[in-house]
Amino acid sequence: MIGYSVVTASDGEEALSAFRLLTPDLIVLDVMMPKLDGYGVCQELRKESDVPIIMLTALGDVADRIKPIRNSQFAIRNCGRN
Repeated sequence: MIGYSVVTASDGEEALSAFRLLTPDLIVLDVMMPKLDGYGVCQELRKESDVPIIMLTALGDVADRIKPIRNSQFAIRNCGRN
């Protein structure tokens, strides 16, 4: 198949369910999701898979943005306005 299929989830629990059903090639997570935040989803995913994960956040504090997640690499990019 050429192109991409995009699947959305309204909260962290739904994101985990979708992952287990669809096994995507890449995941984009918002850190501040309801029910289970992006950090929690990431930790659960790492128990099952090494799928690449891009985490997005509006959090301003660097310590909040790079909350420790074992065996992960971080690249911080400021996409906000100065």
